[in-house]
Amino acid sequence: MKVWIEVSNSPQVQLFSKVIQELRNKGFEILVTARKYGFLEDLLNRKGIEFISLGKHGGSSLRSKLLEGTKRAIELTKLISREKPDVLIFKHSPEAARVAFGLKIPSLCLVDNELASAHNKLVLNISTRVLAPKVTAESLSEYESIEFRTFNGVFELAHVYGEEIPEEITNNIIIRPEPRKAEYFKSKRKLTSEKLVKICPNGYRPLEISRDLEKTLEDGIRLISSSALLIGTGGTMNREAALLGVPNIAVELMDFPSVTKLLISKRLIKKITPEGLTKDLLVNTIMERRRLKKRAESVIKSMENPIPRIIDEVEHLT
Repeated sequence: MKVWIEVSNSPQVQLFSKVIQELRNKGFEILVTARKYGFLEDLLNRKGIEFISLGKHGGSSLRSKLLEGTKRAIELTKLISREKPDVLIFKHSPEAARVAFGLKIPSLCLVDNELASAHNKLVLNISTRVLAPKVTAESLSEYESIEFRTFNGVFELAHVYGEEIPEEITNNIIIRPEPRKAEYFKSKRKLTSEKLVKICPNGYRPLEISRDLEKTLEDGIRLISSSALLIGTGGTMNREAALLGVPNIAVELMDFPSVTKLLISKRLIKKITPEGLTKDLLVNTIMERRRLKKRAESVIKSMENPIPRIIDEVEHLT
């Protein structure tokens, strides 16, 4: 049996690398597709994942998104018609969903962002099965015809399971800017590195992980887990930091997805407005590491690793 895995952006690499490993252990043949987008290709190469890269991200323009997405769908159609996979696994990829639907290939859609309304409208109703965190499924109640498969947790649990965590803590303060090219990001406010550099406590080094980098600095989980603090806008890296017990701040430029709100409610992510960012806040948050580590361990025990659920759904579709 051949499983097609579509990896459309860099945060998905950590999740799908675990899925690929489990599927190969069970004897499945794997086909991975990707696109040119930031350091996605570099990260896949670093993980030793063989892939076929087709097309590129369309940038911020709606017209460009449509054109590049259409071109990519055509390229994927040619490839998948030749490769003939038995099932598709993807996360927020309209092109892959459309191709699988058109070629009558069963698909498993992973979704954890109810704010990505355009993507959700394009993929959810044409996917064979949809797997989501319970909180995400509850936030997508308008899709009444879909019987969501759910699990108690967040996909980032899979990112941190089984990872070797360095004991040494660096003086890095990671800055992860907002997803400005994303369709769902509609805020005009920005997380500016200039301001954060000015309020950076003495002895610490601000390190911006730009979404436009073509090469990643190092393994993301190791980088986050060894950092003193992470400042983001409530996305994947905030959730990874939360589950690793790393002090982190989510700057509220717009509404957060329900999975981020869940970890805020567990007191693993500190929510703050841009105006509330101060040097004292950063210092106080850094000092909370020991308490956060214990709380993260407790939260992880209460949640469900999504990998077995993903594998189970794939086996039912093949």
